[in-house]
Amino acid sequence: MDLIFDRTQADITNDTDKAYISYADLNRIEQACAELAELIGVTITTKTWLITDFRTTAEMTRLHDNIKLLQDSYYRNPYSPTLPTTFTFTSITQANNIEECLYWLWAMFEGEKNSEELCGYYTFGLGGDF
Repeated sequence: MDLIFDRTQADITNDTDKAYISYADLNRIEQACAELAELIGVTITTKTWLITDFRTTAEMTRLHDNIKLLQDSYYRNPYSPTLPTTFTFTSITQANNIEECLYWLWAMFEGEKNSEELCGYYTFGLGGDF
């Protein structure tokens, strides 16, 4: 999952693609939500954004509620930033935090899956002097 949460002031100063939120960014976030919802086993509503679509308060509330549900249904990692209460995408910090929240959910899920796989390959002995 290629989430972007490393936007900086330099992106704004240098007018890079990261300085803007486009329909492609919204689709990346929607896709991440859809994949995580399937893995976690919750139902959410997602949208495929078109270049002609406008962000509305209702759509941003839906997107927020999707991520909040994913966090509440699985686990909120203490390293994850706080999910913004509203999504306006008016700052790079807010945009970074939204995608980083999804990143940590994904990382925790992958870490748990990998831990379960490792337990099948290794046995651990207890006791003895080391």
